[in-house]
Amino acid sequence: MARGEFIAIFDADFIPTADFLTRTDAALHAIRRSAMVQARWGHINQDYSLLTKIQSILLDGHFVLEHGGRNRAGASSTSTARPASGAARRSTTPAAGSTTR
Repeated sequence: MARGEFIAIFDADFIPTADFLTRTDAALHAIRRSAMVQARWGHINQDYSLLTKIQSILLDGHFVLEHGGRNRAGASSTSTARPASGAARRSTTPAAGSTTR
């Protein structure tokens, strides 16, 4: 059982940066009303081949459009999809529902 104020959330294939906890903690402290922050999606193999390069460009473009549109509409950037990684306030997780299945 988590005991801290914040919980880090990772997909199995997410590789956090060295400053992940520092940056997500700072973001959650900066905006006290935020329940969670989502970490940036990255690519570890974008230069492996032409296919992975194109895929990384298309995914980055998709997220710029999707998150920009959601922001302009006043919606959460994670309102319809679970994040690949991020941090959440432990006190808000029961309201969001179970994270185990």
